[in-house]
Order: sequence, then structure tokens, then C-alpha cells
Amino acid sequence: MKKRLLKGSVLLLCLFLIGCNPAQTKGKITEYEWVMENISNKSGKTLVSGESNSPPAELYSMILAFHEDRTFHLVDEMTEEEWKGTYTLERTTDSFKLDMLFDGTEEAFIGVYGTRVYQDGTTVPYVLFSTNNEILSFSGKE
Repeated sequence: MKKRLLKGSVLLLCLFLIGCNPAQTKGKITEYEWVMENISNKSGKTLVSGESNSPPAELYSMILAFHEDRTFHLVDEMTEEEWKGTYTLERTTDSFKLDMLFDGTEEAFIGVYGTRVYQDGTTVPYVLFSTNNEILSFSGKE
């Protein structure tokens, strides 16, 4: 129970810091190729980054895909490891709650799907989810 409370608190903190506007989330989660932005620890320190402008974090690459049949596929392009599972989406007041159940696990990881809106009006779809030790952030590419 404490782990779920910690995960939920971290997720809410990230939502406040990132900002999400579901009214501007136009595409379905399945319409994007999700490219890793970064992986951070629970304190927010970036451990690895998919962006070259984020030193001193090590560069890394992961791709996430969501399918219409409510399955997902996560590929670590560095180690060629793959994970699959199922997901559910639930619209909330400020975002879409994302539950991801990886094959072979009993407890779903909690995440969020939404749209970041920057000061200049630029919007970027994103997925953010928390594992037991890390927070993974992905941006959507059409």
C-alpha cells in the first residue's frame, strides 16, 4: 500500500510540474510511436536520456507502442530486451490514467497519457509511468 501511495504521489507531482491538458489531446494513444525522453529515479534525477541535450545522463533508447487490442510493446533498443502486456486508459479530470500490466506480473504500473502545452503554445503528446524504482517518460511521434 505504501508503494502505491508513493507511486501516486510521484505521479501527481510530475503532472503538476509537466502540465497536462486533456482537451488538447487529439490523437489516440495508439496513433503515436512513443520515443523515450528519459528515465529518472523517484527523486527526479535523470538516470538515462533519449535526448542528446541532457548531459550528464547517459544516452539511451527505448520505443513504446500501444495497440488497439489494449496491448503494448516496449523495446529497449540498447539491449534488445522486449516487454509486452496489457493496458487500460481512464479519463480523469486533468489527464488520462494509464494502467500497464506487464506480462508475468500481478500489479499494474500506474501512468499518465496527455498533452504537454509549452509557453509558446507548442503541444507534445506524452506518456509517463512509474515502475518500482524509476519514472519513464516518452513523447509521441506521428
